[in-house]
Amino acid sequence: MPENIERPLHTWDVLEIGCGTGLLSTFIAPQVGSLLGVDTSKGMIDVFNTKTRAHPNMSGRVMLLESPEQLEGKKFDLVTSNLLLRASGITGDR
Repeated sequence: MPENIERPLHTWDVLEIGCGTGLLSTFIAPQVGSLLGVDTSKGMIDVFNTKTRAHPNMSGRVMLLESPEQLEGKKFDLVTSNLLLRASGITGDR
């Protein structure tokens, strides 16, 4: 069993890939220790970052995440991507 399962949820570090404006992030943020949202759209991250005022444990970055090295050694307890698959058409849901 992963060790983070035994830790309280409010201590988890979360990464959301393709976070958009933070629809899922704002739901998760009050429950966890920190949340980093990444998206390739500066406009989306600009909106995301306005929401960090209400959730100081959230932060957003504009980046095309292609390699773990881009995260500068940061490790996460949970990685999520709510809308990325749908937007890419992989799910066939349009």
